[in-house]
Amino acid sequence: AFILGLVGISSTKSSGVRGRGLAVAGLILGFLGLTAWLVVTDRGIHLYQRGQPERAFAKTYVADLLAGNFDADVARSTDKITHDSLQALQQQTQPWGTLQNSMIIGFHFKDSNGNYQGFAVGVCQFTSGQHQYQMQIARDSTGALKADAFKWTQ
Repeated sequence: AFILGLVGISSTKSSGVRGRGLAVAGLILGFLGLTAWLVVTDRGIHLYQRGQPERAFAKTYVADLLAGNFDADVARSTDKITHDSLQALQQQTQPWGTLQNSMIIGFHFKDSNGNYQGFAVGVCQFTSGQHQYQMQIARDSTGALKADAFKWTQ
């Protein structure tokens, strides 16, 4: 619309040619559309980059869970998650086969008044198919990320 607006303004410079108002409107709307697209893209990139530590935390947590590194995950968990609960989660995955790939498909993190809460939703591709998980994430008093809850949803 922006380029066609410029073409329209150029075409309506000669006398007797109508449509200059539409050409100006096209130019303005094209400029507004381009600006809106740039703002939305910039915000999306910013939000994606801002959530990188949480996404990396979730992927590492899942990898350690599936590898049986329960002590590492207990150290990265609140008191709500125990060694036994992690072992039960890992045993639940045994019939699914070997992990092929893991990906975060959704996340939301909110830090308001020093009260940090977040969640991540991920998909793990096993040899027998895909399985999703949900994970609640919090920050402890030192600011470190901690898993507050974890469950396989499918």
